[in-house]
Amino acid sequence: MSECLYGNVDCSMRDLRDETCTNVSIQLSLLMKRLKRGEVKKIMLTRKQYAQVEGINKRFHLSMEKEESGNDLLITISHHDT
Repeated sequence: MSECLYGNVDCSMRDLRDETCTNVSIQLSLLMKRLKRGEVKKIMLTRKQYAQVEGINKRFHLSMEKEESGNDLLITISHHDT
């Protein structure tokens, strides 16, 4: 998984921003695992991707705050241990 810098925000996966990528849920699972280890705190997503993330994040017990940044959303994710 390659790191990238997008708008001065560390985002975890270049592929996550690729509209042609159809394997979002597997990528998000990998992202959530990295998040649990404290490696990822913020990601940039399109609105379409955010809609996909919203459903998946519940099973990972995550809290997401979103800020609008042009056409994209800056998502700050925190993990709640259960």
